[in-house]
Amino acid sequence: MPLFGMANHRKNNVRTPTTATPTSQNLQNNPAEEPKVALPESNPVPAYEGLKWLAYGFIAAISLGLAFTFNGDYFATTWHDISKICDFSVLHEWALFTAPLLLLFLLVILVLRWIIATQCEFELWRRWLHHTATGPVKVTAFVVFPVILGILPAYPNKIVFLSGFMAVYGLSNYWTQWLCNEYFRRALQEKRATPLSKAQIEVLTVMEHYWLNRPQLARIVTTMFFNCIAFSLALAGQVQPEPQRHRFQLPAYAILIAVLTFSEFTILLWRHRREQDIQKIETRR
Repeated sequence: MPLFGMANHRKNNVRTPTTATPTSQNLQNNPAEEPKVALPESNPVPAYEGLKWLAYGFIAAISLGLAFTFNGDYFATTWHDISKICDFSVLHEWALFTAPLLLLFLLVILVLRWIIATQCEFELWRRWLHHTATGPVKVTAFVVFPVILGILPAYPNKIVFLSGFMAVYGLSNYWTQWLCNEYFRRALQEKRATPLSKAQIEVLTVMEHYWLNRPQLARIVTTMFFNCIAFSLALAGQVQPEPQRHRFQLPAYAILIAVLTFSEFTILLWRHRREQDIQKIETRR
């Protein structure tokens, strides 16, 4: 998943009290000693809200700018011939016309989903771990990440470029997810050394299961593997004459669409289960 600046959050150093205040480990052994710790509130940060909407505008500007400046002919022609999407008389031509449109629709949905999910996860870290972004993280979250998301929907008809871009992006996604997991592990250890309520302990356990126990890296590697296959097919087709070219590139479209759909559906289920579990914990309190 694209990470909206979680990899390098600044840690707030919290010293373990020297008094006999019970920690989360003590509470697991003796629940009766639960301290009266209020659940953290989810209050918006005005500065962050402003940067967030600026980043959203940046994504839209980059995507529309690239699409109409460097790929405008495709979008104009597609809009003019949009009725072909319902013309099944020549199945091969219908597939050539529909595949880029279907990929475009999927990429737009995924960009919106990634934005929403990243914001929610940023809030989870800020609320339950009390961690905020540092300067370099803000640059990544509000500059680099919008550029990547802006590029994706701009070239749905350039399967060689898009599949190659997704394959390379997978390497970055793997590395940032690994950094995120390691940082979360350290932050969790530090947080558990402080006084926590039973609800906080349970929420942190849910978050730990999502970030450290779910096969996040395996999902990314699997996606990257199939993206590389799609790129290989697209590149092989690029050097072929017609109609052999599309016999390679149509399967590349199919693989890219299928793997993106499956990958996003998988992590959508993980996030939904995480949010359900946290909501149940908060409702009980």
